[in-house]
Amino acid sequence: MKVMIDIRSLLLLGASVAAFAAAAQTEPQTEIPWQEYANLKAHGELPANVRPSEVHIDQAQVDSIVQANGGWQRGGGNGGLCGLWQDPNTPPAIPGNDDGSSSVINLPFSFDLYGTTYTQLYMNNNGNVTFDASYGTFSATPFPNTTFVMVAPFWADVDTWGTGDIYYSITPTAAYFNWVAVGYFPSMTDKVNTFQLILTDATDPFIGVGNNVAFTYLDMQWTTGSASGGTNGFGGTAAVVGANLGDGVGYISIGKFDHEGVDYAGPNGISGVSWLDDKSFVFSTLTPTANITPIVEGNFVCDTIVLCTGVAQDIEVNFLAPESDQIITPSFSAPDLPQFNPTLTSGVNGTISGVLVPNMGNLGFHTITFTGTDDGTPNLSQTAIVVVQVIASPDLGNSAAVYCDSDAPVDMLTLLGGSPSPVEFGRIHSPTTR
Repeated sequence: MKVMIDIRSLLLLGASVAAFAAAAQTEPQTEIPWQEYANLKAHGELPANVRPSEVHIDQAQVDSIVQANGGWQRGGGNGGLCGLWQDPNTPPAIPGNDDGSSSVINLPFSFDLYGTTYTQLYMNNNGNVTFDASYGTFSATPFPNTTFVMVAPFWADVDTWGTGDIYYSITPTAAYFNWVAVGYFPSMTDKVNTFQLILTDATDPFIGVGNNVAFTYLDMQWTTGSASGGTNGFGGTAAVVGANLGDGVGYISIGKFDHEGVDYAGPNGISGVSWLDDKSFVFSTLTPTANITPIVEGNFVCDTIVLCTGVAQDIEVNFLAPESDQIITPSFSAPDLPQFNPTLTSGVNGTISGVLVPNMGNLGFHTITFTGTDDGTPNLSQTAIVVVQVIASPDLGNSAAVYCDSDAPVDMLTLLGGSPSPVEFGRIHSPTTR
């Protein structure tokens, strides 16, 4: 049974544990009213070591309530590349706030970040998790950076006073962190972002054994709050996507984002935020090495493609180089589909892009192997295998039960003959065309 709890109502209980921090907890912090905090922040006059006073919650009390009602559990997946997105089935974990964080979250497994293992972390409002302390800095810094340890699916100035909710869910081998329809500073609601972080112990099959991090995105609409130089959600300091051990060596950079659009400029360039829409990135932070394996993303890298004979299908797979000075060389193998001859483009974004038109000689199942190899030392490769099932295009005259949804829309009424049944107000007599 789904538990429905309004976490914001818990503020009325007078909880005493300060679970939100505007910076790492290295010095005592001064609390000020959130309206004053937002005003100082908007004018660039926010003192060090202050936080908004109204945002308090006893996380232990919240946990006990949730555990009594079934605990933090994995939700039902939908959307996103590979179906990795998990709908939260727990109450919001963090009340509406700006620059806040959860209290410490204990993991039932060890998470390995480039050779350093962690069993606890903090979920920060601004699109990241940290391990040594909570972290409220709202203007992102590109990776690598030697001042903090962080995994950031989208580090930017998230403000949930106006809109959005933040959730986390824990299983024995994985932790899920969701930012759902969150706005940006100051309490803006005209654009929202929805994204997710998954951390595992590298044995959980959900993101693949050997992988321990996944970023998943639905609709991404903004990049920057006004206190970071943004205007209407864009410009100013770019949002950062990646992971950072803090030693200058262990890190991964997927990109920086400060404007609308679907352009991608590599790990160190500035890209359009809509490039992230409906993408997932799955990778490993198990090895503390200066060279990082390319990251694969594409529209078919996880699912079986069902194609009809004679119907063209665009197929594109990309391999991203986390290091800005590396080039990815893509390759592919499709021995049973000789007509598939895609274009191979090397670069920081190694791309395989082509069109496959199967024929009657291709009926059945086939595999296409895509590989991206970097020019680091040593050379590292990532491989994605796509399964293709080819079926015969249906003959509508034979009442075929299967049809292709990749063709142009067909007016079945005109094709098969007949006329629509009459529709009265409030009642439909029989199925009609749409």
